Amino acid sequence: MTKTKYNTETTNWNDSYLLGIPMIDNQHKNFFLILDNLVTLNQKQEKSEMHSLINELQNYVIYHFKTEEDLMVKSQSPNIDLHVMEHELFRKKVEEFHHSYYNNNEELLNEMISFMRKWLIIHISGTDAEYADSIKNTLGMQ
Repeated sequence: MTKTKYNTETTNWNDSYLLGIPMIDNQHKNFFLILDNLVTLNQKQEKSEMHSLINELQNYVIYHFKTEEDLMVKSQSPNIDLHVMEHELFRKKVEEFHHSYYNNNEELLNEMISFMRKWLIIHISGTDAEYADSIKNTLGMQ
C-alpha cells in the first residue's frame, strides 16, 4: 500500500495575511507559530512535547475564535453564522487531530497538519478578510 504524501513543511507568516486589525493579526501569527511547532515536533517525533502543544492549540482555537466572533457581533459583520460554522469545523478538526495523536495514527496526524495549514491560509485570506472592514469601522481604525 502506498502512503499518501502530505505537505508537512513549516508555514511561514506572510504579511499578505494581515487584516489590519492588530489584535487579530497577532493572534493569526500565533496560529502559524503553533502550527510550525506542531510540524517540527511531529517530524522529530517529540511525543511528550506534542501533547502539550496540541492542548495549547485546542485552547488557542477557543480563545481566538471567541475573540473574532465577539468582534463580529459587536460590528454586526455580515455572514456571522457562516463564519461561526467554519470555526466549528476547525474546532472539530483540531479535536480529531487530538484523537489521532492519542491513537498514534501517524497518517492522520500528517493529514491533519496539512488540513490545518490549508484551512488557516484560506480562512484568513478569504472569510476573515470579508469581515475586516466592518470591524475596523467599529473600532475606529478606518
